[in-house]
Amino acid sequence: MTVSPVARTVRIERAYAATPEHVWRLWTTGAGIESWWSPDGFTAGRL
Repeated sequence: MTVSPVARTVRIERAYAATPEHVWRLWTTGAGIESWWSPDGFTAGRL
């Protein structure tokens, strides 16, 4: 983790054994968000 007092930002990085396309789908689809972040029983709102 890098903390920059000048810009007042925090940057956290982590490497995953996945393609950029797979990670993109996890972060940009309801199903991906549910599988990435949610506990059992959680659903992401769908339009």
